[in-house]
Amino acid sequence: MSVTAQNESRLATEYYNSKEYDKAEILYLKLYKKTNAKIYYNYYVNCLIEQEKYEIAEKSVKKQIKKHRDDLGFYVDLGYLYKRQDKLEEANKQYEKAINKLTAVQSQVLGLAGSFNTRREYEYSAEVYLKARYLTGNPYHNELANLYAAQRKYPEMIEEYLELIGINSRNTVNAQNRMKYFVANDINNEFYEALKTALLKKIQKKQRITVYNEMLIWLFVQKKDFNNALLQAKALDKRQHETGKRVFDIAQVAKQNNEFQIAEEAYKYVITKGINKPFYYKARFGLLNVLYTRVVNGEVKTHEQIVALENEYKLTVKELGTSTRTINIIKDLAHLQAFYLNKPEEATELLESVIAVRGLPKNLVAFCKIELGDILVLQNDLWSASLIYGQAEKNNKGTLVADNAKLKKAKLAFYLEDFQWAKAQLDALKSSSSKLVANDALLFSLLIGDNTEEDTILTEMKIYARAELLVFQNKKEKALLALDTIITKYPTHSLVDEAYMLKAKIYEENKEYQKAVETYTKITDDYPDQILADEAVFKLANLYYEKLNDKEKAGELYKKLLLEYTDSIHVTQARKRFREIRDGV
Repeated sequence: MSVTAQNESRLATEYYNSKEYDKAEILYLKLYKKTNAKIYYNYYVNCLIEQEKYEIAEKSVKKQIKKHRDDLGFYVDLGYLYKRQDKLEEANKQYEKAINKLTAVQSQVLGLAGSFNTRREYEYSAEVYLKARYLTGNPYHNELANLYAAQRKYPEMIEEYLELIGINSRNTVNAQNRMKYFVANDINNEFYEALKTALLKKIQKKQRITVYNEMLIWLFVQKKDFNNALLQAKALDKRQHETGKRVFDIAQVAKQNNEFQIAEEAYKYVITKGINKPFYYKARFGLLNVLYTRVVNGEVKTHEQIVALENEYKLTVKELGTSTRTINIIKDLAHLQAFYLNKPEEATELLESVIAVRGLPKNLVAFCKIELGDILVLQNDLWSASLIYGQAEKNNKGTLVADNAKLKKAKLAFYLEDFQWAKAQLDALKSSSSKLVANDALLFSLLIGDNTEEDTILTEMKIYARAELLVFQNKKEKALLALDTIITKYPTHSLVDEAYMLKAKIYEENKEYQKAVETYTKITDDYPDQILADEAVFKLANLYYEKLNDKEKAGELYKKLLLEYTDSIHVTQARKRFREIRDGV
């Protein structure tokens, strides 16, 4: 195309978009005569229609029909022209005429369907594909599915997609991507129920085709119905005599969604497949991690259960030895022994034996050193802990491991009441590439900065630092007493809201949810302008959402955060949760 034609095309588009159809008409006709490109003709006719120059448009379209007998799209243009004049019977005659003239030529099929789509005549477009299916043997499943999707005809759309993946399982990902939108925006579960029903019928009818079972598993996972997903995955694994991968994948996604009981059941199933199966050890590691997480989250509390888990860890380490793939489970075992079984000496010995092994990657050794430092803090050997954290940082400079070690060392300085040095270290960590480290450093730095500038004695700050240390050492009752000292003896001090926040955290960890609610509410009501207000609103909303199953109250709090604390770092997550609650997801 010449530069002149390009300029004319750009100008014509500008006129058309600004609804200056009289000017656009002239240019589009000129361009069509120059290039014979149908797109310019279509715009030319549209300009005539928008100006209600129906007679001129009709003569022009009829001329094109005579000139281009195989291009059935002109019949659609003529029908649309009649429709714009409310001549519906004549419009439908032209549409039917186009379909009656349809042949098996694919370009003609696609062209006619495209013309109907352009005019939003989706019913007729579907007729084109259905007739073409009969004429050509090409099922046009994808095209029909997209058409039905545009019309929100869910059962018809689902049927076409399911037929499509039944023909070739390689179409599954595309079908899932298309249907994922409808599942995610399915307010009344209408689409979910329609798809589930259709899949169950297909499974019953075509038992040899496993793609429908796989699709049903995918659907259950999308709806976070991990129990049914696991049932289907296990059934398919047994039927196909598989290696357990399908069930292992369910375990992984269930764990990510904190559905630990489902994950535990899934991992155990994979383990029963036997040691020679490829996912055996991954499942064992996964199971250990799930049980460990349940202990840390307070879901598993009895001494017997924790000892049983310790023995399972020991058995795994004995079986596999010390290597890069077992470092994490050794570290978790040490944490379990020190923090939950009161065996800090045994945990220390275990970690020191790993650290002494030559040839292990520096970052993995650093993980063990950081854990060892934590155990030393637990035992109140703070100076030794500082040295260990320092070693981990020094040997891994410029890495996230080093940042984590530096954060631990800064917090240790805070516990030791060296507030200014701690703040300097925390300020340096604000730019860490680890979001968790950066956020933690920022909060602690603000805490120190806001509460040490005007106070030289720092009595309240020292009490608070001791409370933080006691929480870390799992001496929560003593921590609560220290925090109550700040609240009752120094009620006007700027640390009071911090004291309430730490109390709420302790209550939540102890599963004393009503006390946690009352304490978070105290912050939101009495300290709405303080730096922790948005944090308290968010934590309170999460508590109602995740633990108390009161989504209505949670929604009110998420909305409050969005409206009143627009600069909060929790806005994105709050907005997501608020939409889920509003849409009934």
